[in-house]
Order: sequence, then structure tokens, then C-alpha cells
Amino acid sequence: MKQLIRLLILMACLALNSNAAKVEMCNLKSLRSVAGKRVTLGARMAVFTSNGLLGLLLTDQCARELPPAAVLLPHDPGVPNVDFDLDEKALTLLKPYFRANRGQVTTACGTFVGEFVFRRNFRVHGGEVVQGNGFGPGGAWQFAFVLQSVVEVHGCS
Repeated sequence: MKQLIRLLILMACLALNSNAAKVEMCNLKSLRSVAGKRVTLGARMAVFTSNGLLGLLLTDQCARELPPAAVLLPHDPGVPNVDFDLDEKALTLLKPYFRANRGQVTTACGTFVGEFVFRRNFRVHGGEVVQGNGFGPGGAWQFAFVLQSVVEVHGCS
């Protein structure tokens, strides 16, 4: 009986660790506070594909000010190292939101799993062309979300 109870406790602990609770983007204290940690995130994403950038996690509807984060794919050039690969179904689930024409953007809401990263000593210079040392085209974003998987996705209302 003791062995059965120990086994049940062990299984419960493993289940808690493997099924991280979803946190809403707007409820994060800061993006820096979750950097380097795998998170299951409820968020709005502007979806487009441009120079290795999949999109942006949007924060414009959050009550407090949070910076947007570039959405990147693991192991792409310029993406910090992470200890996971992209789930093979992730891009298939996002495919309905991709647009063939450059400059077109759609918004998708859903639950995404990945890891936030950030650039220390971030600098960006404006003007005709934004240039910085961050993530995405022109290094314009200090924070990025390296996507591992898409739990569910739907159009935003």
C-alpha cells in the first residue's frame, strides 16, 4: 500500500511539472522575470513572416505597459540557444494566419509554449530604418519569445 501511495505521489508531481499552468501575457510582472524559463502563455500574436521573424507578441491591450516580443523559431540564425526544437505541428496550426503578400499581418490568439529571451544593454536607433542590437529585423526588439509549440490558436475577436 505504501508503494502505491508513493507511486501516486510521484506521478502527481511529474504531471504538475510537465503541464505548466498557462499565464496570460498581460498578467506577467515583466518579461525579464520569465526570461530563460519555459512558459505556457496565453497571448495575442501579430503573425507575419519576414527575415526569420514569425510575428510579435502584442501587449497593446494590457493594462500595464509591457514591451512587445519578437516571435522566433529555435535554431534559426541569430536566435539564442534553447534546449528544445519546434514542435512539428506548430507551424501547421499557425498556417491559416500566414499571408503570402509581404506587409500583410493577421492577429491570432491562443496558447503558446516557449521561452522568453532578452538582450542586455539593448540599444536601438530610429530614423528612416530602425537599427538595434536586439532581435528580429534590424534588431528592433529587446525581448523575444522562442516558440516551441502551439497548444491552441484561434482568431481574435
